[in-house]
Order: sequence, then structure tokens, then C-alpha cells
Amino acid sequence: CDCGEHGKCHYNESQKVCECEEHYRVFKGECRECFCGYRGSCNLDSQGEKICNCDYGFSPHEGICMPCNCDPWNVRGIGAKCSFVDGKKQCICPKGFLENEITCEDINECLTESACPPNTNCVNVPGSFQCECKPGYQRSNPYEDIKHVECKDIDECSINGTCFDPLTECINTPGSYDCVCNTSYYSTAGNLGESYIPMYNMCYPATDQWLAATIALGTIMFFGICTSCCYIIAKKEEGRPSPDLQGLRGVADVLELIRICV
Repeated sequence: CDCGEHGKCHYNESQKVCECEEHYRVFKGECRECFCGYRGSCNLDSQGEKICNCDYGFSPHEGICMPCNCDPWNVRGIGAKCSFVDGKKQCICPKGFLENEITCEDINECLTESACPPNTNCVNVPGSFQCECKPGYQRSNPYEDIKHVECKDIDECSINGTCFDPLTECINTPGSYDCVCNTSYYSTAGNLGESYIPMYNMCYPATDQWLAATIALGTIMFFGICTSCCYIIAKKEEGRPSPDLQGLRGVADVLELIRICV
């Protein structure tokens, strides 16, 4: 039973066991030297070569962890990694940063068109990037890598109340949706059968000479949403000219006047 001159050998239930001296490690039944100094730990790779894992502020140099610290105020800036190259200390920019002879400059990966998959927005972060779903889309798998997300369209029409007017039909579109007035109804925002913006417009009959307008009484804008929009829907009396709803002050020119606030 032999472990070399730097170890003691014994058997444990017929299995050879090597107890190596300090700064030695077992490799294929033999004690080999593995010492990186007193500011790091040593391990042997699959070929029996030593690997030094140095403490912060130290870097391997000729098999020993030597002081190697990049001053945060040096020309490379914060984040630079110190290494020995040809025996000389050098501060090297980490992955995701570009050395421009003055400092470590973050690489904006989002400037590359192929950085993120379709239906996503690229967000640059220090040393890397991440992909976020565009508005109207959601991640297919919340556990996917942030650089390779797959975003699927949100079907807003499956959510109750998306189009609050019962005279409309909700039509899902990629990344959004439309609320379209039913046949023979006008939108206060446009012509017969056109879509309209929910919370701002409504549908009204096209056959009874209805007039409609949207007014704001004490309107409050909260995250771009009108929280107190009022609608005037008026039916003019037959034979009378159409009243100017923007300047409407009374009901003399209309047969019916309905105000709906939401």
C-alpha cells in the first residue's frame, strides 16, 4: 500500500485510503502537491493539474495567489478583473463590457436586431440584457431564460368587461383588441360599424337620427384612463336642425337627452 512519499496509506475494508500531508491532494492513489499560497484554495483537475481559487484581491501567478486588485478609480473603472498576463498585472474588462482604452464601457446588446425574439422589447442591463414581452403579450413560460422568452398574445376579449358597451363586439388583434359597434349602430368616434376606444366612446342607433357626443365633466386622468367620462346621446325632433352638442345648453332642440357617466 503506497501513496507516495507525502502520504500515508492504509486499508479501510480492503479499500486503499491515502492520508496526504498538508498542501497535498490525492490523485489516482498518489499524494500530489497542491498549494496556492495562503490566500487561496487548491484543487486538482482531471489531469492532475492544480487549480487555484484565490481570495478577493488576489490572482494566480506562477501557481501562487498574489495580490492583484483593480482600484475602482483606475482607468478601467468599476467591474474590471485583475489578472497576471506575461507576469504583469492587468485589469481586464468583464464579459459584457468593452475596453475603450479609458474605462470598461457597457455593451448595449439591444442595438443588435437579433438580440431578442419577436413580440419582445430588449432591455439593456449592465454587462448583459433581458427580453420583456411587449404590451398586450405575456410569457408562455414564466420560468424561461430572460434572454429567450416566448411571448404569446393576450386575448383581451376573453376578459369580461373589456368592451363595456353591450352594443359592441370585441375583436382580438395581435397585442391589442378592438371594440366594434354592431350592425346598424354608429360609434361616437367614427362611422357605421367602426371600432372605438373603450371608456371614451359608445355606440348609438343609426336609424333614428341619433346624435352623440362625448364630454368630460370633472374628468380625471389616471394612468391615461378617463375615470369620469360622460356621454350625451340626443335624439333630435323631426324637422328641426341638428343641435350643436358641443355647445348644448338645454333640451329645446332635442326630443330625448340621455347622459351616461362612467
